[in-house]
Amino acid sequence: ERPDELWVVFSHFPIIRKYSREGALLAEYRIETTIFKEKEKYNKKMYEKRPREKVVYMRTSHLSRFFKEHLFILDYVPPRIWIYEIDKKGRLVKTYWAQVGNEFHETGMVIGDNGETMRFYILQDQPLARVSVYVPNVNERRLR
Repeated sequence: ERPDELWVVFSHFPIIRKYSREGALLAEYRIETTIFKEKEKYNKKMYEKRPREKVVYMRTSHLSRFFKEHLFILDYVPPRIWIYEIDKKGRLVKTYWAQVGNEFHETGMVIGDNGETMRFYILQDQPLARVSVYVPNVNERRLR
């Protein structure tokens, strides 16, 4: 992440935007996954019911982090968490997932490694307040 750029990830639309420090839109990328396409369809249908003069609400995701020049986006679609790895050109590099159940509520994410293995630390407040640690299974792109 460069200090002169701001990256914005939308929770309910398959869009990532990159802005300059001054607020100018530098780039817009689409996340091409089945889940985000379904979210987009659902949200477009919901917003069609609003009067035209109303502003469209696009909630930004606070659960995204840069790590080693890639953007990682955490998404929860029961019963799984999904982590999307995006490169600096907005391309989807990898998708990781783990079964977590239907009551999972994430509140934060930290990414780290020990020089060999990447780890995702997911802070959650439901069903228990704790930090869950996930390690990518490289062969299956699944989290352990």
